[in-house]
Amino acid sequence: FADTRCLFAQCGSDDRVEGTFQSPALATSAWAVAAQGFSDRPLMEALSSAAIQRIADLSPQDLSNTAWSFAARKMRDEPLLEAISSQAILRITECGPQSLANTAWAFAVLRFVDAPLLNAISAQARRRLSAYEPQNLSNTSWAYAKMSVADGPLFAAISSAAITRIGDYDQQGLSNTAWAFAWLPLRHDPLLAAISEESIGRLANGINDFTHGSLWSFWRSSEDLGRLLCLHAAASASAASAASAASAA
Repeated sequence: FADTRCLFAQCGSDDRVEGTFQSPALATSAWAVAAQGFSDRPLMEALSSAAIQRIADLSPQDLSNTAWSFAARKMRDEPLLEAISSQAILRITECGPQSLANTAWAFAVLRFVDAPLLNAISAQARRRLSAYEPQNLSNTSWAYAKMSVADGPLFAAISSAAITRIGDYDQQGLSNTAWAFAWLPLRHDPLLAAISEESIGRLANGINDFTHGSLWSFWRSSEDLGRLLCLHAAASASAASAASAASAA
């Protein structure tokens, strides 16, 4: 990361940045800047310009990492996103689960709805969902919902995949998945039941914003009222117990 900053300081212009970094290093450098929370718009703009020039040389993972980097810094660079989209579509069959999920997530964060790319990601994701980790599944459903893209076949496939691995989800993943299905809305009762059962089982560990998020999603989806009330009562009891323990201490 420090080397990236030093190189940019030495380069001083987009042209020299393009000549300094090899293609894979462009994506790695952008990722490093974003991961460290370093805000340097001129650097990111120079990396963007260089990446566009060499877009055909970037691997699917490089494309995904570059999109993620700009999303993490909330930089909506439309020429770069268009270039990433075009190249990702051409190489979609080479994209793995994390690349597909992270690309969808990045475009959603930046509110850049690219229908051809989303269609390509959906088709490839449905072929590879068995290899998706829970975070990949939840990020994908969240991203499509965030962009208000109600892709029925994709969400049906995600629902089936998620149910078989519901115990591997963290609380944020459960909440984000429930929110995605509720927001569009695309009601999948077996998935909602699995999420609520898993959430209730974890209430002993305490409640948080993600628990409340799940509760909202069940209400939005008009899920079984008895199950909704059960989750609400359990959450309230857990909160009361925690408050009582804190007072006693």
